[in-house]
Parts: sequence; C-alpha cells; structure tokens
Amino acid sequence: GAGPRAVPFAAATRAVELFAAARGRVAGGVVTITGGEPFLDYSLLCHLTGWIRKKYPRFGVEVECNGTLLTPRRCERLIGLGADLWVRFNGSKAATDPFLKFAAGGGSVFDTVAANLAALTGAQRRRVCVSALQYAGGVGRLEEGFAYLRRWEFKEAVADLAVYDGWTPARVADLRWALRGVRASYLAGLVAGSLPWPQPSRIYGIDLEPRLRPEFPPAALTLSCDGVFFPCPARDLTSALPFAVGSARTGLDLERLQAFYARLDAALEAAGS
Repeated sequence: GAGPRAVPFAAATRAVELFAAARGRVAGGVVTITGGEPFLDYSLLCHLTGWIRKKYPRFGVEVECNGTLLTPRRCERLIGLGADLWVRFNGSKAATDPFLKFAAGGGSVFDTVAANLAALTGAQRRRVCVSALQYAGGVGRLEEGFAYLRRWEFKEAVADLAVYDGWTPARVADLRWALRGVRASYLAGLVAGSLPWPQPSRIYGIDLEPRLRPEFPPAALTLSCDGVFFPCPARDLTSALPFAVGSARTGLDLERLQAFYARLDAALEAAGS
C-alpha cells in the first residue's frame, strides 16, 4: 500500500520477472500480492494485477487483503482483471479483535470486515476466498472461526497459520487437537445431512490429506511490502527476516530457499504428517 513501507510498480514487476525466471518458460505459478494492505493503493494494485495477467497469462494472481477496505465495486474489478481475491481474518469476533486492531480511530476490525462481506452480493461472495487466520496464542479459536465462515457461501476457505508466530511444541499440539475438532464437526454435518460449508481441508495451501511435498522451483513466493522475498507471507519482519530468501533489488536466492524446503520436508517426515 501507500506509505514508507511500499513497493513501487517497478520493484514489483522486477520481482515478478525474477519469479518467472525461476519457474522457467512453461511452468505456471501463483503471484501473491499482499501487505501490509494492498488496497491502500488500489490503483497500483489494479495496474500490477493487469500487468501480470497480460505478460504472464500462465500465472495466477492472488490478492490478499484484510477486508477492511473491501467494497462490491473493488471486488468486481479485481476479479474482472483475473485475480483471486482472498480476505484473511480470524473468522470470529473473539478470535479477531484481540489480535488485529486499527492503527487509528478505534473500532472493531471484525465488525468492519463482517459488514463489508455482508455488502457483497451472493454471486461475489462465491468468487471470494477467505481464511481463518490462526496465531499461536489463539489456536483454540479455530473451530469457532470456521463456525462463523460456514454462514457464508465463499469460493474457498482455509485455516491459515501465522507461520512466523511463536509455534512452540505445545502450541503445535494444541493445533492438532483443534484440527481434530474441526474435522469432527465437518463429519458430523455430513452424517446429519447438513454439510457445514466450507470443508476445512487445507492449512496454508497444503492439503492435509494426502501430504504434498514442497515443490521446487516454488510455485508461489511472496514479496513483502519492504521488497524482500519470503517463502510465504511475512508481515512482521522482526521475526521473519531470518527466513528471507532475497529481494527485488538483489535477486532470488534459490539455494537458500531450497535449503529451507529441505528442512521443512525433513520436519514433516519426522512428524509423520
């Protein structure tokens, strides 16, 4: 978005070109535009989305927003440009407002996002993806978040982890229990004949069953609002910077990225996921 932590159009397009070079001439992929909040500079967001879809039609474009600036008109325009629109929030008031707050002016983030989602038409909501964002300290709210999301007919919904948060072994164990509760609720709905929508089958874009090994070269990368490459979205550079894998200025460090992927794969094997 606009402000001191903003990526200008030239830097953003350079980052996409680096990503395209890493993927090769034929392979597809996904370019994620995140933040910060990309809707703060909506004109730039639309310009960049249109440029990507025109120059690299084999790439999908995902726009991640927090929903506070979402309107039916903006939603329709971005989808018309070929973007998949993701609204990332915690899925319930109790799981949202303690963690997400406005920088100025006060008010409830959850109430604002819920009102904006309600303003969309049913057809628009069926073309919008949502996620129940989970911080380590609020993982117990996972089922509550999905219970709220089931009231709407979105295109897709996932449980989305704040992966750079403080995930201790105890918190990971809590997450496993929370996921069991979500799955149990889903299966109970199937048995009762009232399918709870949507199916919580994914965490951060990785199918829970069966497990998928990380793809390399990566099919998706994130450029932060500081112009730094990360394996997945990074909003707090203080905790995430050790995981940086290059920048729009210096290029993409594929060897470092591959080393992270190898460690992730080894950890998944050890956990028996």
